[in-house]
Amino acid sequence: MGALSAQLSFDDFAGPLALTDRYFFALYPPLDVASGVGQIALEQRKGRGLQGKPLLTDRFHVTLLHLGDYAEERPDIVSAARAVAENLRADAFDICFDRVASFARKAAKAPLVLKGSEGVHDVIAFQQKLANAMKRSSLHRLAKGSFTPHMTLLYDDQTVAEEPVQPVGWNVREFVLVRSLIGKTQHIVLGRWALGSQP
Repeated sequence: MGALSAQLSFDDFAGPLALTDRYFFALYPPLDVASGVGQIALEQRKGRGLQGKPLLTDRFHVTLLHLGDYAEERPDIVSAARAVAENLRADAFDICFDRVASFARKAAKAPLVLKGSEGVHDVIAFQQKLANAMKRSSLHRLAKGSFTPHMTLLYDDQTVAEEPVQPVGWNVREFVLVRSLIGKTQHIVLGRWALGSQP
């Protein structure tokens, strides 16, 4: 067997590399708010007979922009994302979620999430500002897709129709860059950027 044939045979068995690193910009609620979110998740789980376990309290977050999943660490992505964040200027703002619903199922289980109505207008505006800044950077190809502000509570086989819940929110004073270790339920905050005071 020639060298080329041997290489082709090896490649046939190699398969794709496993994805290990996910990067995204996000908002994290203060601990007291996250605890309240956890209580809502427990109440929804018990009241609806769901089987999925609520996310850990320190995992509740709002994803602003997904920067991709990779088979290795990507310091180039991190460096470019930091540059975007460090040059962004924006005021602090309020965010409030007042509805619960299942998102469309993309995998075996559907995410049960908190959503908002009037209370998410400012986060939508901030996300657009961040996306526009990314479009002017080397990460422009990643500044795509629609944005529906939400916070995932748990994943379950059962889907839940949208309905109101007790409002939960906070004054957002910072955003963060996160590295998530895929499959290990671990978030590593790589940078924090404060938002200015509201006039």
